[in-house]
Amino acid sequence: MKINRLNVAVRMLIAVFLVVLPVVGCFVSYPFQSPVEAQSGSKTSPVVTRKLLSKLSIDLQQQLAEAAKSTQLAGSLVSVIVQTEAAPSSSLVSSLRVLGGLVTKGYTNVDAFSVKIPFRSLNNLAAKTEVRYIS
Repeated sequence: MKINRLNVAVRMLIAVFLVVLPVVGCFVSYPFQSPVEAQSGSKTSPVVTRKLLSKLSIDLQQQLAEAAKSTQLAGSLVSVIVQTEAAPSSSLVSSLRVLGGLVTKGYTNVDAFSVKIPFRSLNNLAAKTEVRYIS
């Protein structure tokens, strides 16, 4: 009789760990901010921030975090390669100019171009739907 009760208790405990905790974890994990978002004071949602950061290479994310600490560095230009979903459109190039960027080279065999752009404009560039990846 005690073995059956113990068996039921163990099964209930396993059910809690396998079903309830992952569901609760989904709701609890969203309020936490990434280090870049926490430093920038951005009001964008964590899901949007993760999506934007996934478009930036890891080394560029680290440089962006450092630039967030210094207003002088935030305005300095960084050379990046922007990969696009299709051939870069003229509207993307003109919006780059508005962001303070300068196209330095276009590529013919791949949908990409090189740009010099201020650190503070990288998130705005990553938010463009045409942009696939920035490195």
